[in-house]
Amino acid sequence: MVEQASGVAPDSEPSGPDPIYGLALVVVGILTMGVAGAATLHYVFNAGTALTILGAMLFVGSLAVSSLKDSLRARAERKKLSAKPSAVVSDAQGEIVTETSATVESEAPPSDSSK
Repeated sequence: MVEQASGVAPDSEPSGPDPIYGLALVVVGILTMGVAGAATLHYVFNAGTALTILGAMLFVGSLAVSSLKDSLRARAERKKLSAKPSAVVSDAQGEIVTETSATVESEAPPSDSSK
């Protein structure tokens, strides 16, 4: 499989919004609050506070969406793997053994007791 420089396979879909945007808003808001607080600009300080809160909400929301998408994708993969048999093998006694990722089933062929 070919990977891009970012480490993501080219055919895979993104797992959700990028939380770095929320983190960037938090940092900009904190810096705004620091400068406005030092200059006693109360309205600018309040705008920085609002920007910080908005960034924090965006960060937490994007992490929640990414986590939800990843867990749903993993659940679908597990369901797909457990639904199909991975191998059908006949053992030494002639029993047919079907192996799946979740269970192992064994069926004995009908024996001929007329001999």
